[in-house]
Parts: sequence; C-alpha cells; structure tokens
Amino acid sequence: MTRLPRLLLALLATLLAVPVLLTSTAGPAHACSCEQRSIRAYATSADAVFVATMLEPMAEGSTGLVRARAAVERVYAGDVLSTVTLETGGQGAACALTGLEEGRTLLFFASGHGAAFGVGSCDGNRAADRASLAEVEKVLGAGRAPTHRARTDDDAGQVDDTEPGWLESGTTYAAVLGAGVLLAVGAWWLRRLRVPG
Repeated sequence: MTRLPRLLLALLATLLAVPVLLTSTAGPAHACSCEQRSIRAYATSADAVFVATMLEPMAEGSTGLVRARAAVERVYAGDVLSTVTLETGGQGAACALTGLEEGRTLLFFASGHGAAFGVGSCDGNRAADRASLAEVEKVLGAGRAPTHRARTDDDAGQVDDTEPGWLESGTTYAAVLGAGVLLAVGAWWLRRLRVPG
C-alpha cells in the first residue's frame, strides 16, 4: 500500500469516529452554566410568562423528555391555556428544570404557546413569590386570566423548541453530512487509484 491510501484510510477512520465520540460524550457530562439575568430580561425574551401550580409530578416520556401538567392561574405574556403541559430535558440533561413537584406554584418564563411549553433551568423559572411577581408586574403589567378554550390536537405536544439540543441543531447535521461527503470522496479517490486507466 502506498502512503496516500494509508493516509486516506486514517482520515476516513477519524471521520467515522467523530459521530461516535459526539454521541458518547453528550448528556449529563455537560454541566449547565446559566447566565444570571434580570427578571426584566427573562420576561421580555420569553414567549409566555405565567404563574401555574403543578397538577402532577414530572414523568419521563418515550422521547426522553420529562413532562407534567400545570393549572395556570395568571398570564402576564403570551397565549396560554388554563391547563398546560410543561416539557424539559430528562435523565439529568444539562439545563433541565427540576423541582416541579405536585402542588408547587411557580413563575414560568417559557417557550411555546397554547397548551404546550418548553422550560429549562436557564429560563429564569422560579417560585412565585411576592418579590418576583412584583418585578414581573413592573415589566408586563398586572396580567390576566388564562385563555379558556377547548384543547385541540394542534395544541397537543407542540413545544416551540427555540434552543435545540446538540442532536437537533443544524450544526450537528451539517457536520454529519460533511463527514459523509468526505467519506464518499475518499472512497471514490481510493477506487480511482486502484482502477488502471
């Protein structure tokens, strides 16, 4: 074997190892590091701001995400139904929101609309204490009652996932696609070197 095919084989082996390394290092090993922001910043960047009481404990779904229902008491921003489903990362995922015990009343800064919302530990979600509610009301006003309309199939399971995990990001798909293209070019090059002509 000449030096060039060996180099190409080493390159191909490296490219094949990259996706394996990416998937094996993802998950709880990546610690969540949240930038501390003001309530004003959380409130103005969220799709919806509301106070809700947890109706059930969090349960992990088939997708690996954790979900729970909550009864909405007050809406400060966004289209929010009176009962919502909250979704966060599961199994110790970085930045998954914890502490969503049944009966606990919380202030949420969430992404989504209607009856389905994504929440995370870096979104500013917290206990609905007087000081936090006063701060939200300074920014967004006194709030209103939640929307009371029948839940439709359009609301079920829809979460506006504006900050996808690394597997859902376009960068990961581009990297995998690029690796595939490099593999195809490398295979073509090796075949070209072996075929006389």
